[in-house]
Amino acid sequence: MKHTILAVSIVALIGLAGSCGSSKSSDVAATGQTEKVTPEKAVKLFNRKCGLCHGKDGKKQLSGAPDLTQSELSKEKRVAIITHGKGNMPPFEERLSATEIEAVADYLATFVE
Repeated sequence: MKHTILAVSIVALIGLAGSCGSSKSSDVAATGQTEKVTPEKAVKLFNRKCGLCHGKDGKKQLSGAPDLTQSELSKEKRVAIITHGKGNMPPFEERLSATEIEAVADYLATFVE
């Protein structure tokens, strides 16, 4: 029984680590072309790449993720953190295009209460 629980826990952790934005975006990173990122796409990117730890409302705080509704960071700092990562958060510079990162940073501003 202990081995089964351990095995399930390990599989869950591997899945969690792999889901933190592990797949490359199909956007500009692969094509080199500039593409406008709509607010709707920014929401989808956030939910897919960030929602596991931050939650869809920005309040989840899994794995040490901060409550984004309490953030006082400038857009430039949000872009830098998304790009290069911080603490447990992985960098997204190879997973999202610069345009997508900017759009997600803009979307984060909507969480602040």
